[in-house]
Amino acid sequence: MLNMWNYYKGQLLTTIRSQIFQNVSTVLGGNVLSRVVGFFSTWLLVRHLAPEDYGIFSVLDMVAGLSVGFLTTGFNWSMIKTVASYKDDPVKSWAIAFIVLKVEIVYGLFVAVVIYFSADFIAQVIFHKPELTFYLRLCSVGILGSVLYNYRTSIYQAMMQFTRDAAFAIFNAVGYLLIILLLLLTGFFSIRTISIFYVGLPILISGVAIILLKRHFVKDPNTSSSKILNSMIKEYTWLLCYTLCLWFTGQFHMMILTRYVPMQEVGLYGFAYKFYGFSLILMYAINTVLLPTFSGIKDRESLRYAFQKVIKTVPKVALCYLFTIPFLGLFIELIAGPRYAGATAMLQILIFGAALSTTLSPTVNVLFALNKFKLIAIGGFFLVLANIIGNLTLTRNMGGNGAALAQVGSHLILGLWVTYHAFRLLYSKN
Repeated sequence: MLNMWNYYKGQLLTTIRSQIFQNVSTVLGGNVLSRVVGFFSTWLLVRHLAPEDYGIFSVLDMVAGLSVGFLTTGFNWSMIKTVASYKDDPVKSWAIAFIVLKVEIVYGLFVAVVIYFSADFIAQVIFHKPELTFYLRLCSVGILGSVLYNYRTSIYQAMMQFTRDAAFAIFNAVGYLLIILLLLLTGFFSIRTISIFYVGLPILISGVAIILLKRHFVKDPNTSSSKILNSMIKEYTWLLCYTLCLWFTGQFHMMILTRYVPMQEVGLYGFAYKFYGFSLILMYAINTVLLPTFSGIKDRESLRYAFQKVIKTVPKVALCYLFTIPFLGLFIELIAGPRYAGATAMLQILIFGAALSTTLSPTVNVLFALNKFKLIAIGGFFLVLANIIGNLTLTRNMGGNGAALAQVGSHLILGLWVTYHAFRLLYSKN
């Protein structure tokens, strides 16, 4: 018994001392703090906003994500992978990062102009809700904030500056909470006012974070912008396809909901989905660290060793989510009150999905590290197909509960696909 205790104690100490564990802990700690602060912000909002008003935030997130994610997600992931491969050449790494930043800003400005001038058409024809016109125009401004936010997290991730990125995430969350409190105390709180700060604050915070990196953004005379972009697109075509699949499934459920159900149910689902996002902080922390870490490992034996250390711990932690499911109704009652009771079943489904997704999350990073982008993209196509079928059947007929089932089911299919191939590639004798 004593020998067994010493063995497990040694295993625990080895895990804690590992660089991967320390980096995951940093990212997880920063996200936990920012999410805790965000929890209080959400609590204040749902206490002072009806579900149909809270649904506005879901629409803002959807339009920004739909517009920005089309290009930036794939480019950012490609940048992380490329920068990781040039970690011994910082000049080239920063030159690539600067090129990607310029491309994404130009793209963001273009999309913002298009959204602004087409806001009436989108609100009336696509969503059948003319009252959304103002918020869609506001969202056109927030698109630039989304571009800067996504780039900021990606560049700090690529350079493995996890502590600084965590600090900015906390600062953004604290700033938003203070703004809500100030508006409530001064009597200026309204859905319009708080929406302005909701889309504007990320521009300020992420802009400052990127400016602080200004001295690193150098031009490499040996690095041509066109050659770098062409090389990234050529090398990561399948990766870009995969990110487009994630982009689509991240927004399609909200498009169907906004078009076919009342704003009250959109608000209930948006509330449940917000806390679903909170529950994914472990998965986010794992992928944030493992993508550049695994990508920098050159041989399969070392990759298998690193993967084994991670896969032993993650499922045990992730499955703890399952124990919270019976208590989620009480949680919603205490936090948001009876007006949001309809979100209980939605949140229960999503939390079950969070446990599954977090458990399977390390495996996709193995495929990234082995450059198996085609396999990842094929999994993404299965994800989209299942998501479309699920949302056009379940969501249209069951509303928010159907949307939750469609999201969980389609992501489970993706998770099982990448997990099978990750184990096959790491442990196959061929």
